[in-house]
Amino acid sequence: SFLCYKSTTDHRIGVMNGTLIAGTPIAVDFWNIRKARQARLFFLSHMHSDHTAGLSSTWNQPVYCSPITGQILHLKLKVAKQWIRPLEVGDSHVVALDDIGRETMTVTLIDANHCPGSVMFLFEGYFGVILYTGMSLLVFEKEVSTF
Repeated sequence: SFLCYKSTTDHRIGVMNGTLIAGTPIAVDFWNIRKARQARLFFLSHMHSDHTAGLSSTWNQPVYCSPITGQILHLKLKVAKQWIRPLEVGDSHVVALDDIGRETMTVTLIDANHCPGSVMFLFEGYFGVILYTGMSLLVFEKEVSTF
């Protein structure tokens, strides 16, 4: 089956809400810690202001992003380098979903060709396969065989 979630932008104020992926600790372009209590993995698709609303120099959680976005994030918003986790575009990366690394997922960054450093995230794990494009979220649920 196929599910599609869409990140919403309030065009009146130009703020993007980002996405909390239900049933996971993953937040993408979502920087409201109070509303993201279950999130422990934060991903940034690109540096446009509607995707960074709420992200500032006081941020103190790891942010996964492309190397170019990481550089811009440090220079523009002054997020400390210790929190920036650059991931190479085109490579698959295994990331722990919990504190002890018992549960993992694979994330692949795909060039979004939107602005310098912009990426889509392909997440694969117990939750199925999710493609976050920066503007919408596509979910492909795993098929379970009963043979």
